[in-house]
Amino acid sequence: MNKCNLELAKRLKELGVKQESEWYWVNFNDGKGFSLRYRDCLYEIKHNNWEHYSAFTVGELGEMLPEEIIIENNTFVMYQSKHKGKYAIWYCSGLVYEPTFEDELEANARAKMLVYLLENKLIKEV
Repeated sequence: MNKCNLELAKRLKELGVKQESEWYWVNFNDGKGFSLRYRDCLYEIKHNNWEHYSAFTVGELGEMLPEEIIIENNTFVMYQSKHKGKYAIWYCSGLVYEPTFEDELEANARAKMLVYLLENKLIKEV
């Protein structure tokens, strides 16, 4: 099960995405940087006030991304594909496309799209 990278996890938190996930990027203040931890460590993480970010999975991001968005009275439907080892996600309305986001990890491609939608206020909070 792949999860979004630390950079995208940080950006999603900055954009106000609820920090509820199966996995978390955690900095234990041990000089080793961030590492992934399962949610069963969340009490300890919060109790120790360790810096942490939700490492959203493909499924979690899929639940957050709308199947369609409306821009200027046009309905854009979400599409995704995998080609030459990269996952791609975009919204399309006829021949008009919103930007396409690609990555080797599907979770990162989805996270990039979610960041774009939130930054451009195409969706409200998730």
